Amino acid sequence: MKWRYIVIFLVIIAAVVLYFLTRSFVYQDRYANAENILHLYRGDALILNQNILRTRYGFLPHYDPLISSLQHMSQLQSKLNKFIKENNAPGVEYKNTLAEKLIIKKRLVIAFLRNHSILRNSVIYLPIAISILTTQNIAHSDLLNNLLLSILLKTNPNISSNKNLTTKINNIIEQFPKTLTKPDPTAKNELLLTNTLKHSKTILNYHPRLNTVTRQLLEINLVNIIDNLDALYQAEREKYIARNTIFRILLFTLFLSLISIITYIIIHLRKSIQLQAHTNDKLSSKLLAQRQVEKAIKFQNATLIETNEKFINEITKHKKQSALLNKAQLESKQQQQEKNVFIASMAHKISHSVDNMLSNLKQQPITNDVIADVKQTGEELLRFLANTIDYAKLSANMLVLQKTKFDFGLLITSNAKKYQTMAAAKQLKFNLSMPADHPQKLIGDPVYLTKILDNLLYNAVKNTTEGQIDLIITYKIVDNNQSVFRFDIKDTGIGIDAAKRAHLLNSDHNDYGLGLICCRKIITLMGGIFDIDIANDVPGTTVCFSVRLPIAD
Repeated sequence: MKWRYIVIFLVIIAAVVLYFLTRSFVYQDRYANAENILHLYRGDALILNQNILRTRYGFLPHYDPLISSLQHMSQLQSKLNKFIKENNAPGVEYKNTLAEKLIIKKRLVIAFLRNHSILRNSVIYLPIAISILTTQNIAHSDLLNNLLLSILLKTNPNISSNKNLTTKINNIIEQFPKTLTKPDPTAKNELLLTNTLKHSKTILNYHPRLNTVTRQLLEINLVNIIDNLDALYQAEREKYIARNTIFRILLFTLFLSLISIITYIIIHLRKSIQLQAHTNDKLSSKLLAQRQVEKAIKFQNATLIETNEKFINEITKHKKQSALLNKAQLESKQQQQEKNVFIASMAHKISHSVDNMLSNLKQQPITNDVIADVKQTGEELLRFLANTIDYAKLSANMLVLQKTKFDFGLLITSNAKKYQTMAAAKQLKFNLSMPADHPQKLIGDPVYLTKILDNLLYNAVKNTTEGQIDLIITYKIVDNNQSVFRFDIKDTGIGIDAAKRAHLLNSDHNDYGLGLICCRKIITLMGGIFDIDIANDVPGTTVCFSVRLPIAD
């Protein structure tokens, strides 16, 4: 119980010290923040006066700096109001005076911008209009030039107070015909002259107004109020620092006392821990013998468990080997069955092709159609035999791809022409899409790339009765001067059943012919991917594949 009360007492002392130290620094920093706000406020007030003079004498092309300064000053005024309200800080009368003068200054800036924009438009318009009128050799050219000269002298800041110029400008305006007050809309010169006189009067009226507003803006001095408020906050800050010096010394003394108490407690706890350690040593010697007995028992149990686990592992290993042997026998039997079906299918296709050829040759007389059928049957038989040879090489891992330099564009166009003719014979459209900027010379095996295109395009034309066949080729350049070409062969034929797609992509024995099997394996050897896209809402099939081909130097 005694230690509990001591800890609670120490926590209370530490909390008090931390609270007063934090409060001391916070109150000191709040005046620093106020001084920062006033520093920015003073800078914006000076910049605003500079921008007013620069705008008045034409050194600023637009009004954005004036508007930006006013917005920033409004934000600083809001921060100052919030600071005084939240901290109950002095200087409320300065703050109110500053806010009132800022409102007046905003209104005068708006009036300044309005008068300045009107005066600037007239000053810009007047020389242009007079120049146009004098170049057309109209009457009153001398009066117009005198008018322009007088206006320029009038708008000069050094002599703008000369009243004789105002009288002279009014006399020049009165010398123009009074008929120009109602000009004919079709008379362009008269209308231009009338507008010139109107803008001259505008300059006479708005020039003294703008000077008055400018003088009023510059007379409103916000800097003095800001300086007075800044001096007040600096005095408050110094007063607070001086008042808290003794308080901080007391807090430091309290902090040292707290450290002394904690040190005493640590020393006392250390002695208690040493006494407890001596007692624990006595207890440990008694428990050592008991632990040795338990260790011997655990060793015997571990030996029995290890023997049991070895026996169980041997049984599990034997079961796994038996399962693997049964699985291998089943797979071997299934592969042998698939090979028998595959060989029977090849024999059937070869015999069927030969029978068709012989039956066509027996027809009398031999016509061009018979010759064409025999030729087509022979080409199919040759294609089938070539695919059979390639399949045998692939199955025995004996197929080796060549790496020769070839013309990619010539290879594609020659294949496309062949099947354009074949598609046209069936009244089908054959479209070829190939990027014009593709690499022309590549390194690879053009023979097997031709075989892949030959098999896939042949199947597309063969299985399509109406519509079109599209051969779309795209490419991209990858690292190490390598190019990846993608081929999409789309047809509107009978299509492929979606349920058989996975079997077609993975099995080495299927009902769709050796061509697709060989193509899939050769594409894999070329570092590409083979896929079949089946869309339910669109007739036909899209066969796509990619190959990686180095670019020739």
